[in-house]
Amino acid sequence: RDGTKYANNIIGLGAGSGVSQIHVTASNLNTGRLRRSYVYTDQTANTNSRMSAKALKILTAMQNIDTVTQIVVKNHPHAPFGSFAPGDDIPVQLTQGWRNTVIWSRITQMTQDPTTDLMTLTLARSDSFTYLPDTGLAGSL
Repeated sequence: RDGTKYANNIIGLGAGSGVSQIHVTASNLNTGRLRRSYVYTDQTANTNSRMSAKALKILTAMQNIDTVTQIVVKNHPHAPFGSFAPGDDIPVQLTQGWRNTVIWSRITQMTQDPTTDLMTLTLARSDSFTYLPDTGLAGSL
């Protein structure tokens, strides 16, 4: 955790150019930390409300810099194999010293080892995905 992915102020730039360009700000400056800005550009955002929603999503993602890329799950009555699949969002609880954090992660890949009754799940942060409402397709930011 070197902090390069952290920001508490997002400047969103949308469609247009110059003074007519969509320009919004999403921030959470009451964190007790120094202000750290990130400029997010998306020329497909043609309204302030759409750009504000995207900037807020980016702000949430950049304030939670912890991420889990893989976990190993044992076949257990509380998490039996077959009760989860790629595309499912699961909560992953991290306990690091005095910090307890829950990160919602999406299963992107599963590998099962039948000899040990263990399964390796490859994960990506759930808030790194976005959905295109007109098409129903999913993508990533």
